Amino acid sequence: MDTVIRITNAPEAYDYAYTKTLEVLPYQTRSGNRYRRIQIVGTSDDDYYLDHQVGRYHSGMYQTVTEERFAELLKELEGTWILPVEDDPADTCYHCSQPIASAPVYDGGEPGNPAYHPTCYATVRRTGAER
Repeated sequence: MDTVIRITNAPEAYDYAYTKTLEVLPYQTRSGNRYRRIQIVGTSDDDYYLDHQVGRYHSGMYQTVTEERFAELLKELEGTWILPVEDDPADTCYHCSQPIASAPVYDGGEPGNPAYHPTCYATVRRTGAER
């Protein structure tokens, strides 16, 4: 079995069984997707597993590049399209990329109700302390 290492900004939900996260990198897209170093296990006979996994990522409009290409992109795009992670990404709205702490979250006041970000009304995932 051969392995291939790539960098992607796809969430782990897009990973197949033969793909695993080696490291979550300290970078994210403007929309808050974290970059990950992944390992794709395949066979030396063909690139089926690599092509299949990359196709899965691309179906969701996510990037997958070699480590060398990511280093080049980082030099070109850091601070504009590739951002260093400074805050907990759980504190950023996945829809509009605005900090959740920048405005109150409305949940209707009842347990079990979903919370909404008031800027875009996207459902907010809560972690840690209630907001």
